[in-house]
Amino acid sequence: MAGPKASLGAARRFGREEAGAGTVFALFGITICLMLAGMAVDYSNAWRQREILRLSADVAAHAGAGILARGGTAAGAMVAANTAIELNTPKEKYGRVLYDAIEDIRPFHYDLASNREMLSGPINAISVRLERNERVRNPVPTFLLRLIGQDDWNIAVESVSAVVPTERCQSSEGVFAHGQVTLSGKSMVGKEVCLHSQKFVALQQPSSFAADAGLSMPDMGRCVGFCDDSSSPGYDAAAASVNLVMPETAAFIQELADSLGDPKKQSAAETEFFAAHPLAGDLAALDELGVDTTKLKTGDVVPLSATLFQRARSLPAGLVYNVTCGTEEGAVLRIGLSAEEEEAALMAPDSMSAEEMAMVGEEGVDGTLAKTVAETAADRAPEGTDRVVIAGSVLLSNCAFHFTPTAEIRDALLISTRTGLDAVLTAAEGAVAGDEALACRASRQSVIMALGSMTVPAGFTASNASFVVAGSVRIGGLPEGQPALHRGLAIHSGAEVQFAGAHSFDSCGSGSATLLPTLDVIKYVIPTQTFVSQ
Repeated sequence: MAGPKASLGAARRFGREEAGAGTVFALFGITICLMLAGMAVDYSNAWRQREILRLSADVAAHAGAGILARGGTAAGAMVAANTAIELNTPKEKYGRVLYDAIEDIRPFHYDLASNREMLSGPINAISVRLERNERVRNPVPTFLLRLIGQDDWNIAVESVSAVVPTERCQSSEGVFAHGQVTLSGKSMVGKEVCLHSQKFVALQQPSSFAADAGLSMPDMGRCVGFCDDSSSPGYDAAAASVNLVMPETAAFIQELADSLGDPKKQSAAETEFFAAHPLAGDLAALDELGVDTTKLKTGDVVPLSATLFQRARSLPAGLVYNVTCGTEEGAVLRIGLSAEEEEAALMAPDSMSAEEMAMVGEEGVDGTLAKTVAETAADRAPEGTDRVVIAGSVLLSNCAFHFTPTAEIRDALLISTRTGLDAVLTAAEGAVAGDEALACRASRQSVIMALGSMTVPAGFTASNASFVVAGSVRIGGLPEGQPALHRGLAIHSGAEVQFAGAHSFDSCGSGSATLLPTLDVIKYVIPTQTFVSQ
């Protein structure tokens, strides 16, 4: 047995021994490396799981908003969102990510102006919350960080998608088609004018785009023709891949027509129209047709046969004229001249085209025109023939419309519910819709709708006119390659839109979109405050 001196010597030798120091430091270094590796691995896994949840929530919210954009119900939006969650984060792979579908998938009204959720208002947004935490008994487990007591991560994400009006374009300024848009000639697109196709745009000749002009489609890579800045100046700044949410055009027209034709129905657009167009004081033109005018009030429906319509010397403002044609194929309501008078007018020299073309300057692309054609808007009708003006009223008909050289539509709404024809809206040279002077006068704004197709000359769509057409739209051009002028033109088509020849588009900047389809987008938003009472 060793004595005290031996023990003391052993202790001194142990204190001087350095052979075990490397092991201590090695263990310490390994521990640090494991902690760093654990942080890298576990933090990376947590980030990856969060991104998976975020992507799934984004897709689910977008799917739900897509149902709302198509007029679906809140319940339908919730089902779509839930289906997307199950598809992208299936329970068998990721575990439970929803605590309660009704609580975590919430349709609501989103107010764009205040950036808030509202307790009242139409449902236009949906929120999706996904989580992996103790609440759903499915936290994200750690691996190496368990060594320092971090057993799991708690993760939660929320995504909100809303259907809101696009801020890029005004529905009263430009061309918006479910099908393709074709510009056949050299064209100029002015500021605040948008050309949009849900399929693709074809620029068959070099064109130009002003600052703040818009050219869009879901995939700009599908643009056909002169789709670059070198051949079409301003193209790069104007071009954008945008998927607009546009209502089904035929359904939009039919819904408004049904409301206007039924005294028991009244849409918001109808109410606003007649608020600005009260009943005319002089109803003598209707008395002459045998219409009882003693009880008429603003917005009332006056049924007329096509024959009585042709005999009317005027249509007093503030009323809906429901004109019925026969059931025979090709029934057309002529607005203006008789067929014989129109033929004579078309045979007459065109005294306006040369003057109009002379007025075309080089300022059409910047949103202003140096001159107007106010002093050169000579009628193409035979000398001494009065123009037939429809103003301040609604013309609703199951006839096709043909606008003859004396037709002038100003501050009015016309709807043809005729279907089955190649073109239910046609016009002769000289017919005017809107403001023939290109002066953007609010008193001339007109809207024409049709469930069929439309084929008209460029002059008919010159200014302050909007066209909502379920079928295709074809706009003629001017001779000798001169650009046809348009100012404040809006075209909404359920099919394709084609412009023949060269065209110049400028905005009025004050066009009304009351009677036009909305242009929405599905947008991810972050409301600043939830559920605020209006």
